[in-house]
Amino acid sequence: MRGRLYLFVTLALSLAAIGSVILSPGQPVAAEEEKKTPPATDRPVPQEQTNCVKCHLTAGRELTEAVHTFAHSVHDLSAGVTCHDCHGGNTVDDAKAHTAEAGFIGTKMSTHLQKCQSCHEDQHKDLAAGPHAWDHTKKFNIRYPLCVDCHGNHDVGNPPAEFSLSLVCNECHRGYKQKFESLAKLTDAEDEMWGAILKWKGTQKDPKVRVPADQENSLADIRKSAAAFIHQSKAPTDQEIAPLVEKMKKLAAEVSAATTASAGR
Repeated sequence: MRGRLYLFVTLALSLAAIGSVILSPGQPVAAEEEKKTPPATDRPVPQEQTNCVKCHLTAGRELTEAVHTFAHSVHDLSAGVTCHDCHGGNTVDDAKAHTAEAGFIGTKMSTHLQKCQSCHEDQHKDLAAGPHAWDHTKKFNIRYPLCVDCHGNHDVGNPPAEFSLSLVCNECHRGYKQKFESLAKLTDAEDEMWGAILKWKGTQKDPKVRVPADQENSLADIRKSAAAFIHQSKAPTDQEIAPLVEKMKKLAAEVSAATTASAGR
């Protein structure tokens, strides 16, 4: 699952970086400082310029990539969420940024899931009543999906081009489309819709633009309805899901048409 894979890769690279410092004790600190990646001026940065952002912009590797990725997310673009809101820490004093006294939680997954829950209460209640429910504060597991497995972590609302909700479901439910035909129609339509949206975004200079302005309300309504179906405890019927699938396909067609028109200008 992509969220958990990202966590493991990040940890491995971080340990590798620490190991290189330990094995080279004679190397001057100044030389290490010179190797830091300078701030990239041609890539977006989060709106809230806390010390988290300023430091990570020169941290290099995945620590810097996360900053640029987050700047494209719906959390930064619309919700006003900052690094501090999820990770904690002191946003003023660099020396205390990663201290427990400042509430820094690092990458502790169970604590992050509680952060998700604190803002998305309705979705959590639906999920808690369904077959994917698990108390992550007591024991970590690899059997049940986490919020970040479907929604990502730093890239919430702006999934990578290769992301597919259908494939995420199929990772645990082999033969997913045969076993859950109604839900498969929904996830297929959602993948088609987001594929069209990502192509539209590629024609726009403003990273805040996801769909044409006259389709924002339609997208918001679709996302709310889709979340209710996907998070609930029982699979919807074809009759329940058909109207939403049609709305998704219609939006995908309209966004694709707008993309073609935009590219032709």
